[in-house]
Amino acid sequence: MGHKKENYMNSKKTCIFLAGGGEVDDSRPLDEQFVEMLDSTKPLVYIPNAMRSKPYQSCLEWFRSVMTPLGVITIEMWDDLQPRRPATDIAGMYIGGGDTLKLLKEIREADFDKYLHRVAQDGTPLYGGSAGAIILGEDIRTAPEARHLVASKATGIKIVEGYSIICHYSPKIEKATQTLSKELNQRIIAIPEKAGGYIIERTLTNYGTESIIVFRENGIDIINPNHSINL
Repeated sequence: MGHKKENYMNSKKTCIFLAGGGEVDDSRPLDEQFVEMLDSTKPLVYIPNAMRSKPYQSCLEWFRSVMTPLGVITIEMWDDLQPRRPATDIAGMYIGGGDTLKLLKEIREADFDKYLHRVAQDGTPLYGGSAGAIILGEDIRTAPEARHLVASKATGIKIVEGYSIICHYSPKIEKATQTLSKELNQRIIAIPEKAGGYIIERTLTNYGTESIIVFRENGIDIINPNHSINL
């Protein structure tokens, strides 16, 4: 493990990656940053449960095709959502995209959200792609399939505290996102498909080629590629 990663992992700072839900090339800058933070002596854990297709073997094959070229050798798929190792004994956790409602329901039913909090608290890199990113926020009604939920059913895992998350964002929905932010009384991190957010403690950096927009009570913050703000 390199000097940079060793210092980081010993610090136990929360290390969260939020992908906008684009194609493989769109998320590559964020994926590369994620892999850079992994301890290669430990397995990377993949959670495919947002996908509807079972068994998840094709999902695992896709994930290997993305991660292996970046140097990740050992991958474990935990589709039963049962922790097989302590959070400190995995290199990182990657939660893939798909159906936000299905993903959150299965995580809650398995009490796997408690393990995800341990992962974050222990400083183990945690990556959410699309639905996997949305569930890490405060409220999942930022996902189209969850808009109909009442507030009590829409609570996210709240690892990204104080913010809800939109993926697949485009400027065409700026006004709608401002309205949603007010309706939900939530600050929103809006991530386009060609952007990715990396949060270490309360600093959000954009790894991608499009701007991330943060909707707040009194306006918006624009995070251009390779720039950061404090949340």
